[in-house]
Amino acid sequence: GAGIAEMLLQSHEEFIHLLPAIPDEWKAEGAVTGMKARGNITVDFAWKNGRVTNYTLSSPERQLVKLKLNGEIKEVYTRATQLQVAGIFGDSMVLQRHTPIKIWAWAPAGKTITARFHKQQKQTRADAGGRWEIVLQPEAAGGPYDLQLNEKSLKGILMGDIWVCSGQSNM
Repeated sequence: GAGIAEMLLQSHEEFIHLLPAIPDEWKAEGAVTGMKARGNITVDFAWKNGRVTNYTLSSPERQLVKLKLNGEIKEVYTRATQLQVAGIFGDSMVLQRHTPIKIWAWAPAGKTITARFHKQQKQTRADAGGRWEIVLQPEAAGGPYDLQLNEKSLKGILMGDIWVCSGQSNM
């Protein structure tokens, strides 16, 4: 029941703790899959001699979490269980014309990603860590276009010139 689960995993606001209170008779060796933690995170892990030997944290979108593991707290990223696009990309964005268009983000490891943009279509596959990248051919100024990435769609994308300006407030 819930008491046994709490001996294997505790999910606090600050961190996820693996093996917080494992009974001596279980310390030799074991593994669990599909345990749920805060933030819609699923945890799979194995242990030997009371120490975690491997683990996987997954969530619908890749996220940074704190994990207490073998007495130390460290920050790790979950693996995405759904296709995710990097936060820099969104509806109504402007992309630089006449330069290759690099799109990247995360998905389940091994998942095939198909990008459709204007008159282009390219495919790639997420690596073992879930990262993927597609580079589309340069486009002339124009739009609005849609970028379709499997089931996700970004709308109203324009191709043009991007200017980055900076300076002091008195300029």
